[in-house]
Amino acid sequence: MSNETRQAEEVDWDNDFGDGNGGSNSNGNDIPIMDISETGQYRVRLVGAVVVYRKRWTPEVVENHTTCKAYRKEDPFWQAGFYPRKRFAGLVIDRADGKLKILDKGPAVFDGFSDYKKTFNVQPNGKDGPDFIITVNVPMKNGKPNKRRTEYKVQHADKAPFTEEEREMIRANYIDLKTHWRYLPSPLSKIKEIWEKTPADKRVPPKRDDEENKSEPVKAAASAPAQETIPPADDSELFNDSGSVEGETSSGDLF
Repeated sequence: MSNETRQAEEVDWDNDFGDGNGGSNSNGNDIPIMDISETGQYRVRLVGAVVVYRKRWTPEVVENHTTCKAYRKEDPFWQAGFYPRKRFAGLVIDRADGKLKILDKGPAVFDGFSDYKKTFNVQPNGKDGPDFIITVNVPMKNGKPNKRRTEYKVQHADKAPFTEEEREMIRANYIDLKTHWRYLPSPLSKIKEIWEKTPADKRVPPKRDDEENKSEPVKAAASAPAQETIPPADDSELFNDSGSVEGETSSGDLF
């Protein structure tokens, strides 16, 4: 898989679940990562494609990197049992200030969006999607917040069609996370280079990752594809039935 064709994997709401800094849009404006690290409630509206990426942060790995399913048969860490941890990222409107942000979290949050799709057969990030209320509880330990034990609860509110003002804001600020540098898999050659730098005594994989999640198992496959096929976007009807944003804009082919 060459650098020119690398893409982040787009989320499959039915099958990808149950098992810092932001980006810049075409105008060069920063899109911040939404901070939901404190106890409280956060109301958001998903916008556009959501991506899944697979990161390794374990202490045994000498350099953090991102991998993907297309690498499974050639990724030496994956073959040795260092299964990557799934993370998800999607654009949201933060109802607290009405701004477009990147929500970047694990399954504890995004499972709730997937449950909505499975229950109502409505794309949570599509034109008929609702607002979601994310309730965050950070327990205390020895008088200090225990971030590692943070609990999340996701509830849907009513459907929330985009207003004209929101459409204009999205057109002006939208970025495609599938091709954003933050969520691209590292080049396979770079991952192999990191493996070669990893001392032999550190090549024993952990049973769990550094957030105490179970490692993701490798599923048997008849053959490994040369390049993973990126599924078509589930949010093609974000703004209208034709699958495009009204009015030809720079973001018109992204919705």
